[in-house]
Amino acid sequence: MAPIVPAVAPARGTCLVVTGLALDDLAASRHGIYQRFRMLTEAMAQTGLALELICAQGKVISADAPQACAAVEAEILKHWGIACRVLALTHTVPDIRMPFLLQQIGACVSHTWGPGFRAAKAGGQLQQLQSALDRRPTLVFAHRLANMARLLACRDLPPCVFDMDD
Repeated sequence: MAPIVPAVAPARGTCLVVTGLALDDLAASRHGIYQRFRMLTEAMAQTGLALELICAQGKVISADAPQACAAVEAEILKHWGIACRVLALTHTVPDIRMPFLLQQIGACVSHTWGPGFRAAKAGGQLQQLQSALDRRPTLVFAHRLANMARLLACRDLPPCVFDMDD
């Protein structure tokens, strides 16, 4: 098991980690993308910045459940040995006002017209991201391109890095 990384860093700031992965059942989540995300999150923790995380709502823990964020924090600490503060569990709501095919075609023109972005916006993800950014993180790590695209819709971005695994 990896060493436990403190959740609070002295005056160095925070790193906001944004992912579309559900992290509520890490014992069952063995797919390679989870292993890659774990490796990258460990690297972010080694910067000395305190980790704050936004991830997707999973099947085990509902975002509406009491102490949902604390339960995901405990799951990450138990299985990965990484201490972090989970700020939000996000979900998507498909936009049914426009046919999916037209959304796909629109994504060729702008990422904001694509079905993933529209579903994230309808699900409240953009507001959750902006709230997290209003906390003034020192660094933002976007896991995968779709999350970076969502961050680009926010204001006052600090330095950002993203992982484009595909």
